Amino acid sequence: MMPTTGDMLAYLSVAAPAIAYLFRRHLLRRGSEPLVFILACIACYGLLLLSLPFIEAAIEADMYSFDLNGDGVFDDSEMTPEAKDAMRRWSSDVGRNFAPFTGLFIAPIWSAMVYAVLAFAYLIGNAFFRTKAIG
Repeated sequence: MMPTTGDMLAYLSVAAPAIAYLFRRHLLRRGSEPLVFILACIACYGLLLLSLPFIEAAIEADMYSFDLNGDGVFDDSEMTPEAKDAMRRWSSDVGRNFAPFTGLFIAPIWSAMVYAVLAFAYLIGNAFFRTKAIG
């Protein structure tokens, strides 16, 4: 199954801190770390919020694909196990409903973890792969 627009935006929100870190590391000078970190958190949170309507629409379209007569009501003849599964996914996704609130806390924590891992990787890389001048 191909990823939807909402899935792609969600993946990008996960990658946003790494993109911001690498951008800061290679294109900006020292001292811009706090500003880039804050922008990474905002980008992560914003992309997460932007993905929610797309994901909601995909789940709702999946559910209504089982409404065979198109009246918006599910009759007993339309309630297959797959339809019940789709209805359960649509009605009981607490994580999607509370994403605006949990994202406020998750975005900075995720960004800090990504920054720490990448900073450690650069530190290790510089220690082991530093070239020495000959002469």
